[in-house]
Order: sequence, then structure tokens, then C-alpha cells
Amino acid sequence: GASWPLIDRLMGRGELPHFARLVERGHRARLRSLPKMISPRVWSTICTGCPPEEHGIWDFNQRKRDFRVGTLWDQLRREGRSFGLCEWYFSWPPEPGRPAVDFIVPSQIAPDTQTFPDDYRFYRLIVQQSRNQEQGRSRVPLGTYLSAAVSAWRHGIRLSTLRAAASAVVGRKLGQRSARDRVWMNRKLSTALEADLLAELIRVRGPEFVAALFTQVDATCHRYWKYMEPEAFGDVSPQDQARYGGVIDAIYREMDRSLGKLLAVLPARANILVVSDHGFQAASEKVANWFCRIRTLRLLAALDLRDRVSGTNVDLEVYLRPTVPGCGAREALLAQLAATLGEAHLVGDDRPLFEIKRDAETLYVTLAPRLFLPEKPRILLEGREYPYEELVRARAQAFWSGKHHPDGVYLLAGPAAAQARRADSLHVLDVAPTLAALLDLPVCPRWPGSPALEGLSLADVRLSDYARPEMPQSEPQRMSDDLREKLRSLGYLE
Repeated sequence: GASWPLIDRLMGRGELPHFARLVERGHRARLRSLPKMISPRVWSTICTGCPPEEHGIWDFNQRKRDFRVGTLWDQLRREGRSFGLCEWYFSWPPEPGRPAVDFIVPSQIAPDTQTFPDDYRFYRLIVQQSRNQEQGRSRVPLGTYLSAAVSAWRHGIRLSTLRAAASAVVGRKLGQRSARDRVWMNRKLSTALEADLLAELIRVRGPEFVAALFTQVDATCHRYWKYMEPEAFGDVSPQDQARYGGVIDAIYREMDRSLGKLLAVLPARANILVVSDHGFQAASEKVANWFCRIRTLRLLAALDLRDRVSGTNVDLEVYLRPTVPGCGAREALLAQLAATLGEAHLVGDDRPLFEIKRDAETLYVTLAPRLFLPEKPRILLEGREYPYEELVRARAQAFWSGKHHPDGVYLLAGPAAAQARRADSLHVLDVAPTLAALLDLPVCPRWPGSPALEGLSLADVRLSDYARPEMPQSEPQRMSDDLREKLRSLGYLE
């Protein structure tokens, strides 16, 4: 989710020294994304070189066995070369018996805590506990969490990171932080934790190639963009702007510190490629109503009208028709219902909650457009307050104020930057061919993209079909309850 406009603004203020160092000795470009900027779809394109129609990954509810083609690291494995993966989508399950220098730490949507080697499970347990704390539940026993913290310290996680983790747990138990505070603080903490782990794995195991995915910028931009750019929304309070206006900048600074941790352990002549699956921008459309559905029966029950009005949901619209006998009675009920719904609003916001149209004896009711929903909204209806979720089903995206932008980040630094094709704009389909050239891997004839490097000779090119390797038959096919909870916490499921 990284964006050049934000990086450039912060680099201009001297707040991203490690990004600035890479830019000075590298080649940068805009990286154009796919038409549908769904993260697992784009990242799977980046690691296979193929569009979704060919690689077969469309959303989060899939598994490694759903790939129709092989990845770059599948090819490295065929050639007996070493690699490490951290937080990459669909890298679960990690295969046992890998070479001693390899490592695989699957992403947070993996169905269990398996890693390779196995003694890095502590990381998955800490991340899981952090998510539970954020959502107000705690399914990991405290003793297990403390044991994981000890393992973390033994495996290179910095004491400053562990202190921040302990503070987050204590703050949650004491009720010192709101849900809005916990979300961004946990994103910052998870960035530091992942960087500590990755730096230690690189230092201790040292594979030839490493691919790591950091999702924290994406998650933070979705939720906190309105505080950074309040003029695009109009109803951000000065208090909230002061409290949360710097959250996104703080995550970028933490990402820069993480980059510094990695640069400190990488070989001096390592080639480094920084890419994002898309950028970000203000969600300037009226998005909240797109991700909300009126709970028709509950609304009629709250108005004590279930016996006198029938209601039908048709996508975002609700059709309401009186069922009482007599034209006069139906007309009076329609007028009463229209007036009551027309006065409904959110507590603290006098704008109408509903838009109402009438055709003969039918009222057509939709939610009035809004840019986003406040935290824990409540509805005032006929003088009574209702939790928003009691009368309206809202997906997490209804609370988002940042949305994906098609232009992401491409930055190549290291010795290979001297060969960079000096293009201002590249495509996500160009990333895999570029990596193949950097790693001296064969080229797949199906790849529509091309290497972003000059001076390549066709005489030296090897070809491979990058076939998908055989997958273990024991891999689960259905979405587990745990995976469902993780996707819900990320905002991708209701």
C-alpha cells in the first residue's frame, strides 16, 4: 500500500533516511497495479509473473494448492537454491526438510502457527495474541504468550519491541486505550516485530533470496486517512485530527526504521527491490452506504410495525409497503413512516440517516451517502438510541476513509540499479521478469511483462514453463473459523 507522494513528503522532511538512501543510489518508478487491486491477487501476480486468469488466485479464501502456475521460489527450489519467505500470502504450509539456510514464516491468514524452522512459531503466537487483544478477545493463554516472548528474545527480537508488546497487553487489560488507538499501535508494533524477526533470520540463516511482505501501511491508510487529510471529509473534529493526524506518518517512519534494520544485516552488494501492490488515496466517494445494508426486519420491529408493514431488501434498497386494510389507513401509515424515517440520524450528527422515495403505496429507503462511519455509531430513532449494528449491518470498509490508488511504488537499489531501464512507469507484471533477471532464473514464455533492466542478451536466456509443484493432499480446502476471524479483523469479511 505504499505511495510515492507520502514517501516523498516524508523524505523531504528528513523523516525517512533509509528510503532516501536507497533512492539516492537506485532507480524509482511508479508501479501500476491490476484493475482490481485486491492484495493477494496482486502479490500473486508479482511472484508468478502471470495475471490472475493464469495464476488462479483471486482473493483471501484460497490456498497454495490453488496456484495454477509456479512461483519464483518454486523455480529456485528446483534449481537447489536457497530462499526465505516472511508473511507472504499462500506460503503455508511450509515444507519440512528444507535446506538449513531456508526459512518460511507464513502470513497472518495462515490457518495455524506452523513455520520453518519450527522454533519460529513464537512469532505467529505473538501476532495472534496481538490480534486478539485488538479485537477485545484473548484466546491465547497468558502463559503461552509469556513463553513466546521468551523465545522471541532468544531469537533476536529486540527488548524495545518486547517492551512495546507488553505495554500493549497491559494497556488493553487496564482499558487505557480505545479501539482506535489499539489498531494503529498494534500495526506499528507488528512492523517492528516482523522486521526484528526478518533481520535475525537473514543474519543467522543467510539465504540467497528473501521475499517479505509488510501489510501495515495498507491497513493503517484504510482506517486513518481522514485524519491526515480532514479537508477531504469535512467532519473530522480538531481533537481527532490532533490525536490521529500523524498516525500514517508514524507507520511510514516505523517502516523506514524496519528498512534500516534489514539494511544493517544485508550484504553490502545486495540488490534490494521495494514494491507495493498499489498506492493509496482519500476515499472521496460516498463509500459508507456501499458497505452497509439495512436490517429491515429489525428496523420494523424497532418501529413496532412488523405486523403492519412488509419489507423487502433489494441490494442496497429496501421496499416498504403497508399491509393494513383501507386506502386511508395505508396512506396515513405511509406518511407516518416516511416522517419517522426522515428524522432518524446518528447521535451527534443531525444529517438524515435515510434517503426516502415514494412510488404509489411503496417507500424506497436507502442509507444516505456518507464518506465513512464514526467509531461505535449509534442511531437515534423515535427518541430512542440503538447501536448502529442493531439496525444496519456494516462491513469494516464502511469505517475506512482511504482507498487503493492504482499507482504503487517501485524502487531498485544495489549494483543492478546501474542497468535499470529508465522508465517512469512500470507494471506489476514486470516485477517477476525483473527478479528472474536479477537471480539468473529462466524466463517463462507466458509472462506478458518484461525485465526493467537494460543490456540483457537473448543468447543467455533460459526458458521454463514455471509449472506448479505437486501439493500435499492433506491441505484443508475450506475456510477455517480462525481464518474467517482474521479476515474479519482485516476488514475483508463481514
